[in-house]
Amino acid sequence: MAAYIIQALQSHHSQASVLFYFCKSGDSTLPQVVRTLAAQLVPEIPAVRSHLWTLKESKFDTSNPDPMFLYQNLIRSSLKDSKKEIFIIIDGLDECNIDHQQADLEAFLTSLVSLDVKLLVCSRITAEISKGLSGARKRESLLWSSWVKLPFIYCLLKLTLA
Repeated sequence: MAAYIIQALQSHHSQASVLFYFCKSGDSTLPQVVRTLAAQLVPEIPAVRSHLWTLKESKFDTSNPDPMFLYQNLIRSSLKDSKKEIFIIIDGLDECNIDHQQADLEAFLTSLVSLDVKLLVCSRITAEISKGLSGARKRESLLWSSWVKLPFIYCLLKLTLA
């Protein structure tokens, strides 16, 4: 589902930046999500490229395991003056390995919601995800199970496609 939405956004919003991350069970961490989203911004927005280049020149350590430190420096600071429309899709967030980082996951989502971006999170329901997205201005949910034999999927949207 998320792959289809990404493809549709890229074709219908060609001037927008469409960032995405597909979490894999046991193979994804919150710092990886942050670094990947930041890397996808580089070719899209010149101001982001410039900001990240400045960080690189100052010997910024992207291997820092603190996801909120990475988020503040790689994404939030990069986007503060951006006027470009940005869509962020994160699929399978509940599968992200967040051992001892539940509070970071909640803080990360709360911070993403506060940005001027359109955010789609496809995930099973967890307390951290629900709390982190509770501040979204527009929130819709889609619960589905049925013929595809998937567990219940909970999509929280702050996204308008029209």
